[in-house]
Amino acid sequence: FAGFVPAESPRLAILVVLDEPATDRWGGSAAGPAFREIAREVLQYLNVPPSPGRRVQVVRRADARAQDHN
Repeated sequence: FAGFVPAESPRLAILVVLDEPATDRWGGSAAGPAFREIAREVLQYLNVPPSPGRRVQVVRRADARAQDHN
């Protein structure tokens, strides 16, 4: 799972690799929590303030699968 933060003006790129995840095989749901925690800690360390009013849409896995098949 790879991403960059903050979205508006990236200061950090993060790659999370899990070798044989125990519970989930989907990148976002397996590695996403690790990405979020790493991003939160490092951005705080770098004194990068949170983006004001930014919201993230959460999509249920069943909905994502249905979209993939369309």
